[in-house]
Amino acid sequence: MKRISKILNFCILLTFAVSCNDDKIVELKVFNTPVTYKTAIGCYWGDYFDSGTANFQLWLYSDSDEKIGILIDGYASLPTNPANFRLDAGTYSVTDNERVRTVFPSDEDIEATFAFNERTDRKILINEGGFTVSLSGNIYTIETNFSGIDGNSGLTVDDIRIIFTGQIFFENMTLSFNDITESSYAATGIPYSPNRSISWQGELFPDEDEIGPYFGITNWYNTANWASVTHPLYLDFVNGKLILDDQSKVGENGDYDLYYGASYFTGSSWGAVPEYRVSYNKTTRILDFGGTYDGHPVYVGIWGKHYITGDEVVYDGTKVRDAKLELIRDLKSTHNLTTKKRMSSVPYNRIVETEHYQSNITVQQSTLSTSNRTQDAVFRQNSRSKTMK
Repeated sequence: MKRISKILNFCILLTFAVSCNDDKIVELKVFNTPVTYKTAIGCYWGDYFDSGTANFQLWLYSDSDEKIGILIDGYASLPTNPANFRLDAGTYSVTDNERVRTVFPSDEDIEATFAFNERTDRKILINEGGFTVSLSGNIYTIETNFSGIDGNSGLTVDDIRIIFTGQIFFENMTLSFNDITESSYAATGIPYSPNRSISWQGELFPDEDEIGPYFGITNWYNTANWASVTHPLYLDFVNGKLILDDQSKVGENGDYDLYYGASYFTGSSWGAVPEYRVSYNKTTRILDFGGTYDGHPVYVGIWGKHYITGDEVVYDGTKVRDAKLELIRDLKSTHNLTTKKRMSSVPYNRIVETEHYQSNITVQQSTLSTSNRTQDAVFRQNSRSKTMK
C-alpha cells in the first residue's frame, strides 16, 4: 500500500458551499452529513517531543481516493511495548499542551493536523474541535468534529465530520542507533545563496566516543572544498533522538574556531537555534533537517567563534534550509574513521552578542545574533519534521 507523504505539498479536501453574513463572517460548511472513511494508516513516534506522552499520526482517507482525507497529529498514553501502541478510548481535544488525548493544532507556521485534497491542492488547517475513540476488541470507531482555516482563502471552515470504523495498525517509528547504517547519501536543499533547490552527495557513518554515540555526515553543502573545515557534521544520538552537535570543533579559520549549527534568518539578521532536532524516517531512509523558528526558516551550516573575544559569525555560503538526506547505499567500513572522529568539544558562551564581521573569507558571512540562544526556547520544526511516503 502506498503511504501518504507528511510533506505538506498536497492538500485539501472536500466540496463545500460558502455562506456570508454582512460580508464579515464567512463560514464554509464542509459536510451536511458525516463522511465515512474505511482506510487508515497510523504511525507511532514514541515520546517524540519529550512531553511524557505518546505522539501518533493517523491518516484517515477515502478507500476510493487516498489523495482525499485527513491527518491527525495527536497524543495518547505511552505503551509499555512500542509494538503494542493503541489509541486510548475517549475524547481527544485540539490543544497545544501535548497531554494524553489531545490533538496538536495547525496554524500558518505549523501544519500538524489538517484535512487535505491533493487533487485540488488545498488544505484546511485544523485549530478547534476534536474526535472521539471507542474500541471493541481490535475495532476502532472514530468520529471527528473539527473546525479550521482554509489554507488558500483564510476563511473559517466548520463541521469537518468524519467517521471511521475498522482496525488500525500503528507502525513503530521510534529510532534505535542500529536503525541507521553507514551509507552514502543523496541530498537536496535550498542554500541561503543562491535561493534555489540544489543537490549534493556524501557519506554517513555511525561511531561512538567519550561524549556518546553519534553519526558523522561528510561533505555538507559547500564545505567539501573549504580547507578550513576538516571534520564532518555530527548528529548526537540521545535517547532515540538525533541532535545536531554544535559544540564540537570541525576546523579553524584564522582566529575563528568553526562549528556546525542551526540558525534562523529573519530576512535581515541571523539567530541561533540550540539543541536542534533532526528527524529520520526508517521507511524512506530520509534525514530531514528542515525546520522553522518563530516562523523563520532554519538553515544548517558553519558558524565561527573567535577564540579570544568570543565573537560569533555565520558563514552564509554553507547555510542550507529544508535539507533532506536520503540514504541510498550501504557502505562497508573501508575508510579511515580516525580522520573523522570528533575534535574535542569546546564549551562556549551562548549569550555573547557580536558585532564582528570578518571580511577576508571567501565564503560570505554575517554576524550571528545570540539573543534567542536559550535552552528553553520554544521550537518546533515545520510539519513536525516527520515524513511518510
